[in-house]
Amino acid sequence: MPKTRLFFEWLAILLLTVAVAAWALLSGATSRVDAALLDRALVIDASAASDEILLVTVDEGSLAAEGQWPWDRRKVAALVDRIHAAGARAQLLDVLYTEPSDEEADRALANSIRRSGKVALPLGITPAVNRTEGTDVVPPIPILAEAALATGHVGISPDGDGPVRRVALDLPGSTGQPAVKHLALALHQKVEGPLASVASGGANGLAMQLRPVGSYRMVSAAAVLAGEVPESFITGKVVVMGATAQGLGDLFPVPSTAGSVMSGAELLANVYQNLSDGGFVEDLPQSASLLLTVLLLLPLFIAFWALRPLWCVIIATLLVLAALLFSLALVLATHRWFPPAPAIVGLVIAYPLWGWRRLAAINQYLMSKADVLARVDTAIPKGHDEGFDSVARAVNRLDFLVDEISQRREFLLRVVESTPDALCVFDMAGRLMIMNQRARATLGARAADCEGLTAAELLARFGGTLSADGSELVLANGSIFVITRSTGREQGQWPAIHLAMFTDVTAQRRAETERRHALEFLSHDMRSPQVAIMGLTADRTHEESEEARLARIRDHARRTLELADNFIELARMAEAQLDIEEIDLGTLAEEAADRAYPLARERNAQVEVIAPEDPVFVTVDGQLLSRVLDNLIGNALKYGASKVTIGIGEHDGRARLEVGDNGPGLPEERRADPFARFGFRSTGRKGGSGLGLAFVAGAVERHGGTILCQSQSGAGTRFVIDLPRVSAG
Repeated sequence: MPKTRLFFEWLAILLLTVAVAAWALLSGATSRVDAALLDRALVIDASAASDEILLVTVDEGSLAAEGQWPWDRRKVAALVDRIHAAGARAQLLDVLYTEPSDEEADRALANSIRRSGKVALPLGITPAVNRTEGTDVVPPIPILAEAALATGHVGISPDGDGPVRRVALDLPGSTGQPAVKHLALALHQKVEGPLASVASGGANGLAMQLRPVGSYRMVSAAAVLAGEVPESFITGKVVVMGATAQGLGDLFPVPSTAGSVMSGAELLANVYQNLSDGGFVEDLPQSASLLLTVLLLLPLFIAFWALRPLWCVIIATLLVLAALLFSLALVLATHRWFPPAPAIVGLVIAYPLWGWRRLAAINQYLMSKADVLARVDTAIPKGHDEGFDSVARAVNRLDFLVDEISQRREFLLRVVESTPDALCVFDMAGRLMIMNQRARATLGARAADCEGLTAAELLARFGGTLSADGSELVLANGSIFVITRSTGREQGQWPAIHLAMFTDVTAQRRAETERRHALEFLSHDMRSPQVAIMGLTADRTHEESEEARLARIRDHARRTLELADNFIELARMAEAQLDIEEIDLGTLAEEAADRAYPLARERNAQVEVIAPEDPVFVTVDGQLLSRVLDNLIGNALKYGASKVTIGIGEHDGRARLEVGDNGPGLPEERRADPFARFGFRSTGRKGGSGLGLAFVAGAVERHGGTILCQSQSGAGTRFVIDLPRVSAG
């Protein structure tokens, strides 16, 4: 690139950077940052609170002792007399008396101010009437103004970011009228004499040092009135009296370095001390600030020509620190303020702009890389290797080649991610490299948590178990996967890999198990009653009566029908749509007890319902839950229970339904898994196929509930069902 063009680009970037910095300075875009820096500088330069200033505050204790504010002016007169009698050097009352009150009270206060001879009163400031600019002064009532040693404004204007940090020592007066002095300045000049020089501060005012809230000694106005404050506390002091109690409207936001909220009286004390200590800071003129900003930017642009990029970064950082330190040093040495943020903004944006220009320097690098990538696929379509210059040609080639490689990579990743089975890729050392979305979902883990782990470490972390031949994986949750393995050969810089695909066969295995159990059920449980019926009908020589033989046939037929019904109900339950409604469990239990009454009377047994007075509502399929109760009660009665108890209640915020009996209990071989399908074959006494309890467990699970079975030989069986509860309203 020609040197002349490079120079003009450098100059354009310099002018753009200066323009942005100037905009930030003149528009106030960075004023909040500069204000925060100014607050820190003022804290460093601040003097300690003067012992010659005392605050007499109308605080909460004063209001409790002397009554609500504003006080009768006779009471304020008494306060002024006490402070004067104690030998105060001067008094500054931060209270507006622009309206007359009781004539006798006004006269009493005027006499007290006159006796003291060292009392300053504030002026009221209002927006100018019938003018678009300026202010109007509202003096104290004449009798008080004549008695006061000095009067002045106490106007406070927060900065744009909210806190009060500046004060105007002179406010422009009405047309043809002199400027209005600040109250602290007016009193200071009367008591301490004329100041050598006081900066005006211009339209923004002067930034002032603010000591932390509570730095000045303060006493309660009520304590002064009561004579509880020693005279030595007041003698020779400049006393500032004002309201500090909450709700009196005399609290102002200040920078966090000073405590966030400060009373007007304490602000006046800070202004008065700053007049004595020179604690004000004046803004530099904007022209001077702009010149300093440009001078801070120039060294970096000179470095762009002469130094390497790393050194340019170092110089930019040093110039940022220089701007901050120069601003602080100027405050400490001359009490002038230079806002550094605009210069810092310029320094921050200058390097990226120049760096963008320096991209041309990587032309050769781009060309070489384009050649390397072209070896992967040299068939570059026409137009993708053309361009205005070598950089453009290199960019076009790289653009095509990178897109081509990226698209191939994305295609392969999509293929891997969209594979319906879990897929893991291991290196030749057996450590995990990649896993697809299905694998992450199966293991419930993030890829980053698993990368680098061996297969054994993965199994240990997620609780998996491999079959003896390594062809199947069983997870802790019971999921079963068939493993298919393959090996990818080494290619170029890419090493050989091992691929493992995990196909979920849990549903198939479960279906196989249930199909096997169903065949066992049909060949044993359903077949046995039919064989018995055939035997009873074929055996004509049996000694029992015809009536007894028919009764036995009916029992076997009823048993077959019951097994068939349970089998069908269990099969349908998983697919059937629930008819959900809000039902009282007590009502369901009473209805179930009524339906069981004929069987209970036949067995000489009792069914009892124990329910609370208040209904316990649940949202369930009433017919399905009724069959659950019928099943549990019927089983208890059929297998020898003389008493069945149905309990209704609550537990841990859920509705609880308990069905217990005093029967012989479940057989020992059934207790390990009472709800298993086809899980029990009776050998000695009457027993069940397991379909009934499997149906009960499935129905409870479909309602989002839980069921627990407790059984002991000779001590009965107890089923505890917990269901989600709803409000009765």
